[in-house]
Amino acid sequence: MNESVTISIFKTHINRLGIIRVVIGSFFMYTTFPLFLMIHITITIICYKLFLQPLLSLPYLNPKKYIVLDRFNVDGLGWFDRLNCLFCDYANGVTLLFHEEIDQVANSTKKISFLKKVFIIILIIPLTLFFVLGMLIGSIPTKFIVSALGFHRASVRRIKQEIIENNYASQHPPLAWKIIRLYKINAKILFYNLEQIESAWCPIKHLEREGRVFPVQHTNFIDSTNLDRVKEILKERGTLSKKLPKIQGSKGDSEQN
Repeated sequence: MNESVTISIFKTHINRLGIIRVVIGSFFMYTTFPLFLMIHITITIICYKLFLQPLLSLPYLNPKKYIVLDRFNVDGLGWFDRLNCLFCDYANGVTLLFHEEIDQVANSTKKISFLKKVFIIILIIPLTLFFVLGMLIGSIPTKFIVSALGFHRASVRRIKQEIIENNYASQHPPLAWKIIRLYKINAKILFYNLEQIESAWCPIKHLEREGRVFPVQHTNFIDSTNLDRVKEILKERGTLSKKLPKIQGSKGDSEQN
């Protein structure tokens, strides 16, 4: 392969959107990295692993099953290609682990003492405020990414409705299920955004190994041995997502989740 996959992907998007939109959109993608690092450290490690898991007798979730950093080893990738793959691998992995931990807490039926409840509240309230602040700050670059690259916005109303209809975490006391649902809504928003970003910029399958957990969109991605096919599809559609870009050069009607 004579040309970097990333350079080739950049060119296909530039031809469709123009260089200014692509540079702005791709730049702001990387400004979201601190958000995923914050979720990883404060929520998946400090909150779940160190406190909620032992207090609520929740199962241990091995981060290595979810945060899989392997696509930078794909043959034919340049150094910037590998950086892009590492970003997507990490962001998706953290979000998957975050999502699974929320479900474990939501499905917990263990009765705990009053003192443990007080301790959890003291722990969760400031962490939740910090998390909400992080999501609000993270929404700023997301707006630039969505606008510049023609992505679709996640419907918060629809996500909330689905959670309500499924009675998610309803067995918990009101304060608890409200907080759990808050985290679940934001996890789904992250999934929605990452699906569009990865489908347009790094739609290469992970190396298949037993026990690993990958996002649903990976079933639509192209095998790492066929990188030329990745470039062809992105040139034709702009993405491997069913939600086609809304602006300049997209074909057909986009589908909404």
